[in-house]
Amino acid sequence: MEIEYFLIPTQFTSSFLQDHIDAVNYRQQVQKLEDMDSLQQLVVVYKDSLLQLERENKLAYKLGYDDAYLKYEAVNQEYIKLLEKPQLKLGYPAAAATIIGSVGAGFLLGSMGR
Repeated sequence: MEIEYFLIPTQFTSSFLQDHIDAVNYRQQVQKLEDMDSLQQLVVVYKDSLLQLERENKLAYKLGYDDAYLKYEAVNQEYIKLLEKPQLKLGYPAAAATIIGSVGAGFLLGSMGR
């Protein structure tokens, strides 16, 4: 009985094994690169949305500030108009009587408190 052997050189088999290992490593590397690319795309999207939010915030602040300033200017103009036209005129006898009566009442109340 004779046993026949089929011999394969070691170098030949190791190249198949190395090719298999390289293919597995390549698939893993491709998967990692795809993951990194998808993360990079998310970073770009988030940066764009952050920039958009900053623009909207800046615009809202500017609009609010401009609106408040316009209201301040309007109130200030009304105040100036009121100061230019005093309600109490000293030329009328009724206004003079009101002032004299107010001074007298203030004097009486002040002297009662002592």
